[in-house]
Formats: sequence, structure tokens, C-alpha cells
Amino acid sequence: MSIARFFGLEGIKWSPVGQSFSPPVRYGVAVLAVVAAVMLRLALDFLICKEIQPYITIYLATALIAWWGGLGPALVTLFLGLLSCFWIVVPPRNTPLRAPEDLIEFLLCSLVAVTLVFLVILSQLTLKAKKQAETARESLASAHHQTMIILESISDAFTSIDREWRYTYVNRAAASLLHRKPEELLGRTIWEVWPKLNELSFGAAVRKALLESIPAQFEAHCSEPFDAWLEVRCYPSETGLSLFFTNITDRKHAEKMLSEAKEILVNNNKVLEVVVQERTAKLQETIGELQLISHALVHDMRAPLRAMAGYAEILQRECDPKTGSRGRELCKRITDGALRLDRLIQDSLNYTKTLQGDLPVEMVDLSHLVPCLIEMYPDLERNKAQIIIKGNLPRVMGNEAGLTQCFANLLGNAVKFVTRNVRPYVKIWSEGKGDRVRVWIEDNGIGIAREHHERIFDMFEQVTNRFGGTGIGLAIVRKAIRRMDGEIGVDSELGKGSRFWVELRSEPIRQQ
Repeated sequence: MSIARFFGLEGIKWSPVGQSFSPPVRYGVAVLAVVAAVMLRLALDFLICKEIQPYITIYLATALIAWWGGLGPALVTLFLGLLSCFWIVVPPRNTPLRAPEDLIEFLLCSLVAVTLVFLVILSQLTLKAKKQAETARESLASAHHQTMIILESISDAFTSIDREWRYTYVNRAAASLLHRKPEELLGRTIWEVWPKLNELSFGAAVRKALLESIPAQFEAHCSEPFDAWLEVRCYPSETGLSLFFTNITDRKHAEKMLSEAKEILVNNNKVLEVVVQERTAKLQETIGELQLISHALVHDMRAPLRAMAGYAEILQRECDPKTGSRGRELCKRITDGALRLDRLIQDSLNYTKTLQGDLPVEMVDLSHLVPCLIEMYPDLERNKAQIIIKGNLPRVMGNEAGLTQCFANLLGNAVKFVTRNVRPYVKIWSEGKGDRVRVWIEDNGIGIAREHHERIFDMFEQVTNRFGGTGIGLAIVRKAIRRMDGEIGVDSELGKGSRFWVELRSEPIRQQ
């Protein structure tokens, strides 16, 4: 059992003044104190020349050692000092033979010295306990002051209620929210001040929180002291209940307005959907009628054009001697104009189909599609153009008919836009790019200036009209490729040929 517990001062850690010194030093000082005390006692006999209490200097040395060195060194000083004085100072000196009353006096003096040691230790413990108590009171007062500052500075209203439902604290924000001064509430019960709250959901919620000691957070509409919505947070404790209030009336009004706006928006969306469906149906009907009209119109336009071209050929063939070179030139212009206008009409129809028609995609083997395309188109025959396929072309995700049209257009341009008297040379190869693949088509044609790289993919755009054409082909290719989740581009310089590339997926999209 510790000394502090022995004296009933639990929690107080006693330490002598000289605790920083090692035990050998403290016990050594205790022995020196005994020597000094005995010598002082003998000096007193010599100076005073009369009999005085033999152990008085030992009492003083023991008290000093107890204060400085602790209990162990004090007891060493006590017993060594008493024995030394009993042997040297108390007559008859230097003899173990003693009268009984001398032994009794020795024991009583020992008891007095032990009591003195404990009194010194008790005084030290009491002084330290007082200092700790004072420090604790100051800390508690400081903490209480800081708590009050915090509670008064927070924006939330805060009140504390004891287990009898009496107000024990009301901060400034709570007083402002409740329209009452704190002194008007302190000491009174919440049900006494606000009797109607007991009948509302607020009363049931705070009673449950206090009785079951369960923290709670809820929203409640309070008709008194004002018509407002409050967000309440309850924190029960052994002494009562801590309540935090936040006025959320504006938020509740905003939520109500938002809910009403959402309801209006839903109703408007329903009306809008009906209108859109009706107008979409009318638009589809109109588009269908326009398609019928356009097809009929195109058919009616192409027939006279073909007839015009045919009559011009007949006129050139049958009236050649009469018309002469000037007549042949005019007939040729008529034929070329009619055929060009016919191709323009046909390309416009193809472009429209590319935009509107369904374009389902599947795995297409380009190593089969491209060679068949080369053999099928007359302009791509070996005796007219040299076309080389480098390596094996990949399988891609696309539409076979759409890809046939795209590669036919690209290869046709590659052998068409070539300087006169130069045999077209085309090289085709592919390279992988992760889950996509890029197919390159390189030619030895006239090339395209960099400022025209984007323009050539627009409708009716032509860099040069020396080679004929309608300016729609590359626009059809880009639309078709993009509808297959692909992309197309060109790398070219004027006079140095062109390298077109088509990039497509090399595998199907995985479903998540």
C-alpha cells in the first residue's frame, strides 16, 4: 500500500524534494546526517554544560531527511541516529547495560521520531494535494469559461435541461430564437413555459431521448412560440438533456416550392411528350411523303436526262458529216452534262440513304471484301492500275454494304486523281491500335493541300474539277464510317500523293 493511500490521499503522487538524486546518494546523505546530528548533540553537551534531551538533534535530522530524501533514508537516519545517541550520548556511555527505564525511553523516543517522519510526509502530501486541487479548480473554471464562450458564439440555439425538465442553461441564440430572456426560462420546466409542445411530436421525441438515453435528431413543426420548423438534436446524459435547435423554416418552404415545381414540371413534361409524339408522327408522315415525291421526281428527272444523252449520241453518230467538228463538240458537251447531272442525282440519293437507313454492324473480313471489290470494278483492273495489298487485312466491325461503298469510293479516287500519262499505283495495309484497327490507302496521285484536308469531306466540295465528279463521294464515306463507330482522315501534300485512313473497331463492344 502506498503512503498516499495510507494517509487517505489516493491519486496524489508523493515525491521527496531530492527525488532526482539516486538512492545511493540519498542513503549516503542520511548516514552523514546521523554523524552530523550525533556530533552536534555532543557539542551541545560541551557548550551548555547541562543535561538536555539526548535525541533532539536526531529528531531534527530525521525530519530534514524525510523532507529531502523520502521515507527510506528517513528511517535509516532515525534508527542509526537513535542507536548512536543511545550508545554514545545517553549515560552510561559506550555500554550495552541499561536500566529498564532507559530502554522504555528509547522506545518512546523511537515512536516520537517515527511519528515525526510521517507528519513531515503527510504535510508534503497535503501541500501537494492542495496545489493539485487548486490547479484542478483553475482548469475546471477555465474549461467552464471556454465552454460558455463556445456555446454563446455558436449559431445554433442551445439549451440544457435537467431530468426534472427544468432549464439549466440557455445560450444567446436560443434566447433570440425563443423570444425570451435566459432568466425568464432558467429554473422553469419546458412544459410550464411551452405547454402545447407536450402534445406535439416534439414532446414525444425528447421524452424518448431522455428516458431511453438515446441520442435523437428530428424535424418538428412548433406552433409556439412561433410558427416555425425546427431541426432538433438531442444528447442525453446523466444530468439531463442537451438540445440544439436550428430554424429550418426557409428550407422547408424552399423544399415545398421545389416539390410543387417538380410536380408542375412532370405535368408539363407529360403534355410536352404528347405534343412531341404528335408532331413526330406528323413529321414522319411528311418525311415519308417527301421521300416518295423525291424518288418520283428523281425518276422523272433521270429519264429525260438519259434520253437527252441518247439523242445526243444518235445525233453525233448520224449527223456527223453535216455537223462537223463543232457539232461533235456540242453533242459531247450535251452528253457529258446529262451524265454528270444523272450521277449528281444518284449520289444525292445515296447520301440521303446513308443518313436515314438502318446500318447494322457485324464482323466483316476486309481480306475478302477488298480483293473482291478490286476484281469487280472495271476502273480497278490490273492493266489500268497497280494495286498492292500488303499483308493480311483484318476483320472489323462494320456494315458490309457500307464498307463496300466506302472502299470503292476511296479506291476509285486513288486511281482517278492521277496526273495524265501516269499509271495509278495504290498500296493498302493495316495497323492495330488497341481494340481498333486502321486501314491505310496510299496513292501516287496529285495530292491535296493541307488547308483542304477537312473541306474535301463536306458536301459538294471539290479541290479541282479537272477530273469530274460531284463532290459528294467523300461526304458519303465519312457519314457511313462514323455510323459504324469509326473515323476517316487523310495525310497528303500537294503533288506528293495521298494517304487516306479508315479506323474501325476490331472486336465487338462488350456488354456491361
